[in-house]
Amino acid sequence: MLTTAKRLREKLQTTCLYAASNSDRHLDSFLETYRDLESHGGHMSEPEAIGLFLDNIHDPDYYSWKTAIKLHKLSLDEHILQFCERADDINATQTNRKRL
Repeated sequence: MLTTAKRLREKLQTTCLYAASNSDRHLDSFLETYRDLESHGGHMSEPEAIGLFLDNIHDPDYYSWKTAIKLHKLSLDEHILQFCERADDINATQTNRKRL
């Protein structure tokens, strides 16, 4: 179990969102790996998970959002919800650009 937890922790550290990446896939991968880590006894504190989640977002469309969200003391679930709202805004903007 220790080896699996170590592998899952490493996967979490390399799960990143880049420009033109799918935000839903990124979120699903992060949450699935985080839950697997917890179920294998590889504890990661919530603040550590939040920091890792935010630090691994490398898409420039999220830079100002990341700066603003770091100022709030939110739970991981609240960060996820805010991320989903921001992703929806970005996707809507990109869809509108394509229509024009």
